[in-house]
Amino acid sequence: MNVNKFLHSFSSIGEYLHYIARLRGGAPLLDDLVAEFNVDISRKTKELSKGNRQKVSIVQALMHDPELIIADEPTSGLDPLMQAVFDETIRNFIKRGKTVFISSHILTEVQNICDRVTVIKEGEIITSGLVDDLLAQVPKKAIIKKANGQSIADIANILNAKVETEANGKLALYFNYSTKEFAKKISSLDFIDDFVIPEPNLEEYFLPLYQKKGN
Repeated sequence: MNVNKFLHSFSSIGEYLHYIARLRGGAPLLDDLVAEFNVDISRKTKELSKGNRQKVSIVQALMHDPELIIADEPTSGLDPLMQAVFDETIRNFIKRGKTVFISSHILTEVQNICDRVTVIKEGEIITSGLVDDLLAQVPKKAIIKKANGQSIADIANILNAKVETEANGKLALYFNYSTKEFAKKISSLDFIDDFVIPEPNLEEYFLPLYQKKGN
């Protein structure tokens, strides 16, 4: 249902949501979702911003506790707080055994919610698999402060790593052995003041793949 077009047939959000609830024969999650997404059901539908229309759309889509959810760019227009609320809401649906399909260009959202990902470009599936399996293919990376008195080549050689970037006194190193072994090795070096090993993310997996397929 296109909420943006249909909403204006009603004077208030509450009137609209209760109408949809009657059509579906009930909406057991209505009150909880209205509270979670901070929806003011007394507001006039014509007054809604894009973000508020999106919140109403989410509430009406989930309030009858569906077994299957198919969402296309579901957090479009939402602020970061509401995006987090949506992610948690969908995770709770999944925990209760529901099936969820999400189409989104926000890869952090996909990573936070989904356990399996399929990447499609120009109608062609270019990769598919469990999120954990795809993330395991992302090269391991560490960010360190550039050490005085040590050349980049020396640091890369000592740590058996590839240096990709250098900016603001920091280096990005990629290594292909265990994170535990790398952390132990780098911790023993007196000339390195600080380092961090960030968690891999889908963007790091997705961008090289998409660029390669686009050539």
